[in-house]
Amino acid sequence: PTLLSLAVTEARVSAGKSGATAAVQRLTALSQRARSLGLVSYDLGAHLAIGEVQTQGGMKDRARAGLEAVRRDARQMNYKLIARKADALLSAKPAH
Repeated sequence: PTLLSLAVTEARVSAGKSGATAAVQRLTALSQRARSLGLVSYDLGAHLAIGEVQTQGGMKDRARAGLEAVRRDARQMNYKLIARKADALLSAKPAH
């Protein structure tokens, strides 16, 4: 789990250099790995990071749909912090 967490952080940080698309691909693979290991919180965390990267990369419509799903799933599974983080990203005012 620690390596998954580190990899998610690494992908989030490297999005500025490698671009949003590459970061999303990496985070998607990490999400699938977490899901296959039964690590729900890491799967949700990877999806949260995808929404964050997409928002920062100008893919706001795609980010919104994904973040709404993360918020819903996190609430249903009682991962309150992840749900609050998704909510915060959804309600953030766009930067100009």
